[in-house]
Amino acid sequence: MHRAAVPARSARRTLISRPRLATWVAAAVLAAAGALATAPVAAGAATAGPFPLQAPSAGQAIAGWGVNDKGELGTGTATSGSALTPVLAALPPGTLVAQVAPGCTHALALTSTGSVLAWGDNFDGELGNGTRFGFKATPAPVPFPAGVRIRQVSAGCDFSLAVSTDGQVYGWGSNGSGQLGTTKAASAPQLTPVLAQLPAGAAVQAVSAGQDHALAVTTTGQVLAWGSNFDRQLGTGSTSAFDATPAAVRLPGGTRIISVDAAAFFSQAVTATGQVLGWGTQANGVLGNGLSTGIAAAPVRALIPPGLRVRSVFGGCRHTIAVTTTGSVLSWGNNSVGQLGIGSSRVQSSLTPRHVRLPLDSSRAVAVGGGCDTGAVLTSRGQVLDWGAGPVLGTGSTLGSLSPVRVQLPAGRTAIGVGGGPEADFSLALLQPAR
Repeated sequence: MHRAAVPARSARRTLISRPRLATWVAAAVLAAAGALATAPVAAGAATAGPFPLQAPSAGQAIAGWGVNDKGELGTGTATSGSALTPVLAALPPGTLVAQVAPGCTHALALTSTGSVLAWGDNFDGELGNGTRFGFKATPAPVPFPAGVRIRQVSAGCDFSLAVSTDGQVYGWGSNGSGQLGTTKAASAPQLTPVLAQLPAGAAVQAVSAGQDHALAVTTTGQVLAWGSNFDRQLGTGSTSAFDATPAAVRLPGGTRIISVDAAAFFSQAVTATGQVLGWGTQANGVLGNGLSTGIAAAPVRALIPPGLRVRSVFGGCRHTIAVTTTGSVLSWGNNSVGQLGIGSSRVQSSLTPRHVRLPLDSSRAVAVGGGCDTGAVLTSRGQVLDWGAGPVLGTGSTLGSLSPVRVQLPAGRTAIGVGGGPEADFSLALLQPAR
């Protein structure tokens, strides 16, 4: 594995000129996702959240690494600097976790009973506990209306989304760009979960929360979008700066979508045939269609190598990572600090997909994710591999890496899910005892 002294990136908000952003980093489970799936892949499972685990397969611990100044790692205390190796979150006793969903500076976890825990920054009420400002370093329940059971969650930048078992979408936190989908944007945040106003008859499988826009996959394989539209990242045909009402993305005729990713200023979707569609900004080649400037107002196809089929994608600040059905990993976009994982930073940007150089002993990839300038892979052996800018790779070093390196998970544990955020400086992994 090639290791290089990739410089640590500077403070998050110096990398881009707009407000902070985050989407859920792709996470998946060995029993239900990726190339080794033992059951049919459910349509509409978003990279904003994995296929929820079914007990007794749920994880028994959450490990986190990276920045923890607002309690992002859920350990019960906030700390300065970065955790260079994973530390365990302080979960309520007896909790089994089905999904972890890091956002920009806060995080969510879905439990095996369909409840939701939240921790980290609460400046805009993104923890959903009825308060705002400050932070909470210990995971605590999000209150939902009586009888509501959640099956998937996604943490964006200053807002949170959840899908209930009956296909409804709940949101809380910042709503200045209409990212909660309530038909009206509001300067005041929503401090407890509220229903998004979906089109009549629509039922959602999974959601993906971006910087300040959102995507949802419906049970029919279509995509809904709402929130900020400055770079036409909604793909609905609207030219408004934002749209608070969920509307259908203008997909090519006959297209069925199986996963989506709401990134910074662009959006992506994986079709049932394994192709990747993207829309929004094309800067740095983030859509993988051979272009590096302008805006794609409607979905365009990434130039995936012939013979490969993609299962899910993750978009960072300026790059994209995809896992294929054979367990290989592709990347495209900006590579200034090695975030493409191709072993070199001499290629500053790749406008089309390239192969990530996985270690020979890592087996196959089952999920991908990362951060603003990092990438992450969950392998079929329960390993987590990170690459890109340091010091948030979980390897015990402050250095970055141009190729995937192994995260130092706690002894006796393997990963069944991994998360991060495209502008987050921390990552989370869902763990179970090693078999």
